[in-house]
Amino acid sequence: MRNRNIWMLLLSIGVVFVMLTSAASADDWASFQGNNNNNGVTDDDLPTDFSDNWTFTDTATGWTGFDSAPVIGNGIAYYVYSNGTVFAFDLVNEEVEWVNTAIGGDVSSFEIGTPAYDGDNNRLYVGLSYGNTTTDTTVYALNAATGAVIWYNDALIPDEYQLNSPIKYDDGKIYVAAANMTEVASWTYVAQQGGFYCMNAATGAEIWSDTTGYGHYYTAPAITDDYVIISDDAGVVRSYDKNDGTLEDSFDASTEMGISLMSRGAAVIDPGTWTGLFTDDNMIFFPVTASPTGSESYVVGVEFNASTGDFGDYDNTSMISSRTTTSIAVSVSELYVASDDGSVRVYEIDRADEEDGFFTQYEPVATTTALGSSIKASPVVTTNTGNSLYDILFTERVYVTHNSGTGGLYWYEFDRYTNSFSDSGSWIPAGSGYTLQGIAAADGYITFGNDNKKVFVASA
Repeated sequence: MRNRNIWMLLLSIGVVFVMLTSAASADDWASFQGNNNNNGVTDDDLPTDFSDNWTFTDTATGWTGFDSAPVIGNGIAYYVYSNGTVFAFDLVNEEVEWVNTAIGGDVSSFEIGTPAYDGDNNRLYVGLSYGNTTTDTTVYALNAATGAVIWYNDALIPDEYQLNSPIKYDDGKIYVAAANMTEVASWTYVAQQGGFYCMNAATGAEIWSDTTGYGHYYTAPAITDDYVIISDDAGVVRSYDKNDGTLEDSFDASTEMGISLMSRGAAVIDPGTWTGLFTDDNMIFFPVTASPTGSESYVVGVEFNASTGDFGDYDNTSMISSRTTTSIAVSVSELYVASDDGSVRVYEIDRADEEDGFFTQYEPVATTTALGSSIKASPVVTTNTGNSLYDILFTERVYVTHNSGTGGLYWYEFDRYTNSFSDSGSWIPAGSGYTLQGIAAADGYITFGNDNKKVFVASA
């Protein structure tokens, strides 16, 4: 234990700079999980007592709610309502900045695709599925300051496809994933068809697309250097040249593991990979779950060369005895995984011995008490937990929302030196309920919505 902890100290000092450069900005949470690595990590000071807070309640009738994860840009939080209406909330002034009701409509629809904020041009990119836009599945670019429509493209993606995955913006392009959902037994859905599209952010025109293979259901693309990486509902992760769509490489977890798998979480680029400090090798982590009705999930790690777009060695799989349909948060040397049993599990990455496998062990080093029903939110981690050297090097705090009738937000402080949870708390304000998606965190603010027409905001 002593040698391991000495190694952790040296590792923390060596990796902390890399992690800080890949954490979300203190000013923006521009897309799903905060950045284009999808690692869900921020260095922001986030609240734990929630005494400074405010709530917004929509008065719409029918089956409506805030089920899409929010994003934050320039002090404004953006939400897509289940009927396609888009809300902008001024976090500082605690008020609604604007509302766009023109692009939404049908109160019985269900929007869960996270938009993307473009700070370069102060735009918001929103994808709405058939039913909310009269007849078409459509991608919109909105003026982030006013909500006005700048452009829309309703011809690119087939109307039977749903836009249930987060949109990503990068260098004048947006990346949109779609799924054609087919109902099977036990209300489980499998994206048998789908597409992945690269669009011109200025005009909405198609640049390239791939409509082969299975579809994408809440599998956010990750972007690094010249490549964009995304997993699909058959457990396959693909690497594309982000500029022209050339398929560089693919990794099929179902074939490798010999079982039928689906991925319902983002591909996460590990920004603190030890070899990545000196070479072009990085790790891609992503969750897969037994398809379509199995009760177990797996955390998969595979090497990725950021210079060539190729996948490398794979021998890093850890089984979870519960379904997991959320993305993984990847921090300094930990993976945080939430699952349908209401627990958060922490896995340790051994950066000292990557040639023999990244996981120190294939069981979690710590697991929270189960909340009694599922967590569908992807965890968010802050590395800013205190001013002492110990806190800076060894403590992190993870936040998740709870998809139950009581709902609410839960946080757990993790001590990396002792591999244990050292503190915890919750915020279950009036109006809490089923909370499908997680938080956005920026500039000391936390915000999340729920299926009960509520938006909650708290600040440190």
